[in-house]
Amino acid sequence: MGERKVIQQYFAPDFDPSKIPKKKRQKFNKQESRIMLPFSLQCNTCHEFMYQGKKFNAMKEDIDGEEGRYLGIQRYRFSFKCAMCRAPIAFATDPKNTDWVMEYGATRNFEAWKAKNQAEEAEVAAREAEEKGDAMKALENRTLDSKLELEILDSLEHIQALNKRNEVANARVDTDAILDRMDENRKRKAGPNPDEKPLDDEDEELVRTTVFRRVSKIDDALEPAAPSSASATSLMPPPKAPERAKMRVRKVVKKKGGAKPKAKAKPKPKAEAKPSPPPAPAAPSMGSLLGYSDSSDSD
Repeated sequence: MGERKVIQQYFAPDFDPSKIPKKKRQKFNKQESRIMLPFSLQCNTCHEFMYQGKKFNAMKEDIDGEEGRYLGIQRYRFSFKCAMCRAPIAFATDPKNTDWVMEYGATRNFEAWKAKNQAEEAEVAAREAEEKGDAMKALENRTLDSKLELEILDSLEHIQALNKRNEVANARVDTDAILDRMDENRKRKAGPNPDEKPLDDEDEELVRTTVFRRVSKIDDALEPAAPSSASATSLMPPPKAPERAKMRVRKVVKKKGGAKPKAKAKPKPKAEAKPSPPPAPAAPSMGSLLGYSDSSDSD
């Protein structure tokens, strides 16, 4: 690892780098490098498919001549051998299209995006060639382009207006009102229900005046009594949880003949317990009477 990372190399004090002989550079700057296939291809000799990302050792070299540079950018050629038949295969860089070009030994597989780009480029080239010799055709094409651009802008403004209107409408939507309206429409279409009888004035008044209240029923026996001592507290079982509160509804039955129903008698309030009278004073004892003497008797 020390040799690979170049952190443990020793240089003598009398080391002179000028005395090291320089290696001769190969023609076209050839050097071996390990790369991966940038695209899928098929060998022309054995018809073996090699897919994108396959690693191999290739010889990289500079392309010489006028084709070797594009706008001052150097082009490179990568040559290697087929993995099955060892036939030579080579491809080169394409700075103009930021792509790769197959040179010999194999065929590049079909790619949809590449065919689309080629069709667009061919259309643009044909239009430029057509406008080059005809000024009226060039003016007509520019007019059509301006018209198409205006139509696109109008469509965009229309879409923006629709989106803004939808946002405002959604902000003012009342869900409850919509549901109530739908319920009313459904009832109106369904018509009156024959099974449902209308309420009289007395029934409506009774329903309006009926008071519904929530009453909690809790058994008194479930409430634990206060313990008399600490020992009683330890012997008593834990109290049970009270039952849930139940809804009590007062049901009123209407009698025949139109008579009003009798109101339920209210329970009488319980009589409060009267306080017990204080105890009578105790009679004086005989000893206290004997010890008492009258001043007249002593005389």
